[in-house]
Amino acid sequence: MRQKNPKQILAESSLYPKKSFGQNFMMDDMVNLAISKTCAEIAKNATIIEIGAGTGALTEHLLEVSKKVYAIERDRDLVKILKDRFYKEIEAGIVEICEADAARFSLKAAFKDDAGILVGNLPYHLTSSIMLLALKNRSVLLGCVFLIQSEVALRLLSKPGSKDFSFLTAIMSLGFSLTRIREVSREAFWPVPKVDSTVIALKKLPNEALDQIDIEDLVKFVRSIFQKRRKQLKTILREKFSESDLLALGIDPKARPEDLEPEMFLKLYFYREHSR
Repeated sequence: MRQKNPKQILAESSLYPKKSFGQNFMMDDMVNLAISKTCAEIAKNATIIEIGAGTGALTEHLLEVSKKVYAIERDRDLVKILKDRFYKEIEAGIVEICEADAARFSLKAAFKDDAGILVGNLPYHLTSSIMLLALKNRSVLLGCVFLIQSEVALRLLSKPGSKDFSFLTAIMSLGFSLTRIREVSREAFWPVPKVDSTVIALKKLPNEALDQIDIEDLVKFVRSIFQKRRKQLKTILREKFSESDLLALGIDPKARPEDLEPEMFLKLYFYREHSR
């Protein structure tokens, strides 16, 4: 028998989407299926952390491809729904409902035994912070599957030289390969948002150099460069790098931040550290 959709589940509890939480519930179960299938392609039977579990529509599919799901939800009303819906799975130890703010949740504590997958339908205001959370915790991740606004996906999937190539694109591409899985119409959500969305997959890349440094410090360094993206690199970096330094690294001093391959930011970072 087909499961009830989020709208029906909330109605039974006399609940409505909360604007303060940025809640938009997925009504198209084929999208949930695509997300769970992508998780299985990254790694079969892995532990999964789901951000914003809502009423559990995606959680149900994730259970079919994982050995355990940590379902994170900050809305206390939805936490109750999740605990009622998955009480058998909770007793069996294959689901853990976590009432928490995803941005402050300890991925390393959940993935204490082995690496896993981070999944979620990300509200716009949390997209960057969750992405960076994934990067900072890549040691315990196999990959991520996110549903994000299409305009953000466009920037994340852009190539160097494009006006859409951004700080987040450069920094995330150092740790993960990013792939578009499918587009999702705004009509697939309830309430209907003003924008369309995209499912993207992030698969962890081997990068020993990245594993040796302070990711937060690298993030600050790359962000500071993109804050002056309209200027040439020789101007942006003049306090730490001469034009000959940039040329020695294979970087055109007249280039702008969006012209660089992601690996070049890592080269700049290491050069800066070693020249202090």
